[in-house]
Amino acid sequence: MLGPDDLVLSSYTVHPLAPEGGPRSPYLPFGDYLAAASGAGFRGISLSYADYHFAREEGLSDADMRSMLEDHGLEISELEAVADWGLGGEAGARSRAREERYYAIAEALGARSLLAISDFEDPLELVVERFAALCDRAAERGLLVALEFLPWSTIADAATAEPIVRLAGRPNGGLLVDSWHYYRGTPDPAALRAAGGARIVGVQLNDAPLAAEADVLDESLHRRLMPGAGELDVVGLVRLLDELGVEAPIGVEVFSDALAERPAADVARLAAEATRRLLAAARAPSVASSPQET
Repeated sequence: MLGPDDLVLSSYTVHPLAPEGGPRSPYLPFGDYLAAASGAGFRGISLSYADYHFAREEGLSDADMRSMLEDHGLEISELEAVADWGLGGEAGARSRAREERYYAIAEALGARSLLAISDFEDPLELVVERFAALCDRAAERGLLVALEFLPWSTIADAATAEPIVRLAGRPNGGLLVDSWHYYRGTPDPAALRAAGGARIVGVQLNDAPLAAEADVLDESLHRRLMPGAGELDVVGLVRLLDELGVEAPIGVEVFSDALAERPAADVARLAAEATRRLLAAARAPSVASSPQET
């Protein structure tokens, strides 16, 4: 079971997006992804549907992938992501079909959680009802559901996401706190405290300059920085999460065009080293200053 001392390599850290969005070509082979993660000391990975699709395109079976994960000592922490679960109509139906594909992956390969994002238009009561139903379906597969807030969506910050999770009242439903989204939205320690450590089930670290770009979505998908390489108070966020007793593993998600041409093993190593330095700074015991002699 992955915990707060374990690092998780996000797929998007080593699978950067193309400038126009979508997967870059050629796609990093599944075995190279696992080797990069395990070689840098990660205990877990996230898995997108693209990761799974291209692994099958390589000719790998579910049994092959499961064996490779075991050989590298890795677990799937997050399946990312199911979107539009908060909507009705055709968009909601498409999301439901994608959700079933993730459940099939979880059954075949094992997973800890399903990441959920949405940009809802319906009343909050309906969104809460749909989130609760999503949690119930995931619980049947032994999965947590991690609701991620995105500053460009209607679930823009922790203060908006927290009531959805709280009112749904499902034991497997909680928040995912991504440091980039937290600070590019409205950082709100009170909302995280209201959620409590037990309901924060996912953490992703990264960094950025203090001033946001005009297009925060484009910045988010192409120009994130390694934890500790920017000006956000990621150390302070980690300290708050530790104070709340969050037991989730620590994911590292750095969408970066600047890292796109570097070997995956180098990117994973840099990500692990940067995150360990930041965690050490956040978790170092405070040293009381000795009183001055008079």
